[in-house]
Amino acid sequence: MAQRKVWVVIRSKWVFKLKRDGTYCLRCVAMGFTQVPGVNFTDSFAPVVYDVTVRILLILWMVYMWTTQMLDVETAFLYGDLDVPLYMHIPEGMDAPPNSCLKLLKTIYGLVQSSRVWWKTFTRHLKSKGFRVSREDQCLFV
Repeated sequence: MAQRKVWVVIRSKWVFKLKRDGTYCLRCVAMGFTQVPGVNFTDSFAPVVYDVTVRILLILWMVYMWTTQMLDVETAFLYGDLDVPLYMHIPEGMDAPPNSCLKLLKTIYGLVQSSRVWWKTFTRHLKSKGFRVSREDQCLFV
């Protein structure tokens, strides 16, 4: 790692989750608390919709009997493109050459900036489809 001039390498670990059907889900997550502000990330804030916006939309939905569609991106944090180079220690149990690490191209669970990067990626996609951000609420697209 010293040959590549990489000094801040994020640690990682495996997380096991028991599913309802009795099988296990295995996920590699970053230990975000090992990230250094200003080096590994600059911003971590991602806006949240105002409760007033949700209430107004629900009222409009009921009054005008609009049809609705829900969107839930289960693995949303895995789709964001990183804007800074991040390197992560290889998780325990993976075979790899000594003194090697992984370069992250996309966000993974546990990174401090994952929610912000996902919001920026999603916003960019909506804007490319012709939507624009409301002046009153950054999470409302019209």
